[in-house]
Amino acid sequence: MVRSMSSRSTNALGLASLLASPLVVAQAPVTTPRVTVGHVAVWVEDLEATSRFLTDIVGWRRHPMRFGIDSSDKTIGGIELANIDANGLWIELVSPTSPGAALDVLKEHGDGAIGELVVLSTDFDGLVKEMQQRGITLQNMDGKDRQGHEAVTLGIERNGVRIPASLRVGYWPPEVSRGTAVEVVEYLPGEPENVIAIRERTRLREPFPAGTPRLDRICIIVKDIDASSHFYTEVLGFRRIPLEFGLDGATNAQSGGMKGAFIDTGSVWLALVQPVGPGPLMDYLEKKGDGHIAELIAEVDDLGAYYDAMKARGITLVDTRGAPLGETKKAHVLEPYGDRIAYFPTSISHGIVIEVFQRGLTPASLMRQRDAQRTR
Repeated sequence: MVRSMSSRSTNALGLASLLASPLVVAQAPVTTPRVTVGHVAVWVEDLEATSRFLTDIVGWRRHPMRFGIDSSDKTIGGIELANIDANGLWIELVSPTSPGAALDVLKEHGDGAIGELVVLSTDFDGLVKEMQQRGITLQNMDGKDRQGHEAVTLGIERNGVRIPASLRVGYWPPEVSRGTAVEVVEYLPGEPENVIAIRERTRLREPFPAGTPRLDRICIIVKDIDASSHFYTEVLGFRRIPLEFGLDGATNAQSGGMKGAFIDTGSVWLALVQPVGPGPLMDYLEKKGDGHIAELIAEVDDLGAYYDAMKARGITLVDTRGAPLGETKKAHVLEPYGDRIAYFPTSISHGIVIEVFQRGLTPASLMRQRDAQRTR
């Protein structure tokens, strides 16, 4: 819930959208994931205002459960939490309410910083033991090694009364996760007081209305795509598909060179982006740091119609540089794939970098190529 991370991102470089000729790497063996992706944690200054943007504007849903950590916690400090169902993944909004580590993170990285990737384990003790056998000791929120059965005490609000609940969590050391703050949370489906179990049991199961964006992937900028992929495949048990994407820096001075890979988690995708050679992308990596979570990327069926819907509400989507799109160009088209992208202005999204995309109509679409390689 609270962990040191890289600086907040902007969409100036369009990290997840700078795509060129696909490359191919060796097929990774199919493994059984040790964990599942539960949510991403986003630090916010105003819990209610950010929630309203994500629900009233984007069209996602806020879970009615209200919970947080009391200000008496001397390490973390007080925080209020909210879960947003992003039609494909949960987003946990983290709003510090008193001095402590959480408030320090918000002050350093700013409103809307995407701070953590959170995975769930139904066999927390088994996972801890397996990691120890591999020479990996999970850590607490303060960066110290976990000891025994330490748990975080949360307060869950029910009928206007906040009752205590505990939750066991751990973090992979940053040298193992290649800089990304990756938290594992214990998920006990049959436990009445397990926070994750409560969230899943009480979520609204009705389908989202047609046209609601579906959270498709998370973009992470990395120094070494193979080393970062190793953590997700060999430690977490996810799968790297053989398709890669790249950008030639010699002909793309606006961004510089890059290469990328997709990690199949079984639900949301991870897009790992590695800058190659000098240029703005490399400058971005050096500023933000290895493993920085840069963007959340959501899919719509018709980006032109979505642009019009936002425009009718007084919001103009922007391009990869943050420049407003217009009636004659409602999206940036990624050639030769035909995939189309746009962004919410961060002034509207409360600092969260959110890309909206529409996949191309032909098999050349990079997203269609990617999905064709998913093992179900």
